[in-house]
Amino acid sequence: MPVFTYKARDKFGTLITGKKEDESIENVRKFLASRNYFVVSIKEEKTKLRWLKLSNKRVSSNEIFLFFRQFSVLIKAGITVIASLESIAKQMKNEYFQGILYNIIEKIKTGDSLSNAMRLYPDIFAYTYVNMIEAAELSGQLEQVLDRITILMQKSEHTKANIKTALTYPIIIFSVAVLIVSFILIFILPKFVAIYNKRLIELPLPTQILIIASNILSNYWYFIILTILLSILFLQKLLKNNETFLYKWHSLIMKIPYFGNIYFYSRLSNFCAVLGFMYRSGVPLLKALRILETIVDNKIIENVVKQSADSIEIGDTLTNAFTRADIFPETLLKMIAAGESSGKIDDLMIFISDYYDEEIEMKIKKMSAIIEPIMILVIGVIVGFIAIATLLPIFTLMRSFRGN
Repeated sequence: MPVFTYKARDKFGTLITGKKEDESIENVRKFLASRNYFVVSIKEEKTKLRWLKLSNKRVSSNEIFLFFRQFSVLIKAGITVIASLESIAKQMKNEYFQGILYNIIEKIKTGDSLSNAMRLYPDIFAYTYVNMIEAAELSGQLEQVLDRITILMQKSEHTKANIKTALTYPIIIFSVAVLIVSFILIFILPKFVAIYNKRLIELPLPTQILIIASNILSNYWYFIILTILLSILFLQKLLKNNETFLYKWHSLIMKIPYFGNIYFYSRLSNFCAVLGFMYRSGVPLLKALRILETIVDNKIIENVVKQSADSIEIGDTLTNAFTRADIFPETLLKMIAAGESSGKIDDLMIFISDYYDEEIEMKIKKMSAIIEPIMILVIGVIVGFIAIATLLPIFTLMRSFRGN
């Protein structure tokens, strides 16, 4: 949908400028007329290249985080919601995001609520955050809720960064090892094989295995790459469209030594933080669980949340519902029980989330300390095998020279 820049004057003659995303100039004109504005000019914003226009229709998680942080600071300073949004929109470099903010401003000016206006853009404003803002509008706690949203986003990004850090080193080492081995098999080994063939040397089994691997890699490298790419695409399609497969996939990841534990605790930490902050923001427990059903990115936890929400709906407690699931740590269950009895379930859920974040960092350090020597050992074994398999025929050749 195109974005139009307009200039108009109100009944007092004050010049008003803005942007609006709409289907046509005529619709924008009608919109301005409905507000008793005299239209000065309306222009459609155009991009020179189609790919540039498409690329602008993306809003990064960092841009969303900066938006909420700036919004929180401006509301704390006592600036109105509309004035805050206008200030942020004017400084926004992402034109697509800027257009959306102007649309939200126009929606609010026509009497709609901030949460309803944001709900029109689910790809940018997560369902969780919109519901927290909706509860804040009813309770008058928008300032505090915006703070909580920025904290939630920080926690989520921090956890992702920790996991990426843990995986970066092994991935780099593995990639370098694959490149080195491929180079040896494709370019170095064939030269030795040519020498061996001239001398009619009987090749030992390790060398024969290496030559077979070299021939396969040299002659069918394109087929191997194509197979890997198609397998990745097929796996992505299965994960997206097959819920049974997705459940088994998440279950498999959770069983991987060390990493599975980190993965589970990271999802659990995010779940506890979101539930705690939503409950603190005034979202009822049952509604918070129903929202979490749709956003938890782990099928096992999602099923537990759904069953727990069903149980709470008929009068059960959160502690009993989670205990029956038999996947949550004992520490979490005891903390929830204490929170329910004291009426401070939000405080304890946020405390548990912070505790799990610390546990994740410790587990990542331990995993890194274990993976590094294992990777070095594996690479050493592979390189050693290649070296031995390559040099064994040379020793055979030297023995034949001595015999002669």
